[in-house]
Amino acid sequence: MLEFFTCDPIESVTSIPQITDKGKAEIKMEGQLSKARFEAYLNNALVQWDKKLEKLISGWIESPISIYQSRSDQMAKELLDNDKVSMSTYHESSKIFFLHKDQLPDTWKTTFNFRIKKLRKNSNPTLCFIIIHKPYKLKAPVKPIEPEVVQVSGKGIKYTDFY
Repeated sequence: MLEFFTCDPIESVTSIPQITDKGKAEIKMEGQLSKARFEAYLNNALVQWDKKLEKLISGWIESPISIYQSRSDQMAKELLDNDKVSMSTYHESSKIFFLHKDQLPDTWKTTFNFRIKKLRKNSNPTLCFIIIHKPYKLKAPVKPIEPEVVQVSGKGIKYTDFY
């Protein structure tokens, strides 16, 4: 069970479709690309980004179950060590990119207003995500994510449980 957290506006999060609306959801990693190739892709996406039509959401992943948190942190470490970014697509409209928090350039942190808020006492999450959602590519309506708002130090954090 992995939980995805973001500090993005709630309107952005609710517009993202659920990965599946029945059964156990799974995100399958479809491959990895070099960090340099991903940087070029994302920088190009940011130049062409139509904020009214497309959603870019960033955040981090934590799990209340220590074994899952360890696996998540190990995946992040491997991505950092190999200078890679992992990718998964869902529906025909969205891509999720996974990377280590240290792979996020400061310019992206500023653009995404990205920050990690540690939510569990002994947790130090390192696996981050960036979702690029283009709703106009959906061929049929899908059920949207219904995020839960978690209050941390007076500031809301959006949370959605993909698994």
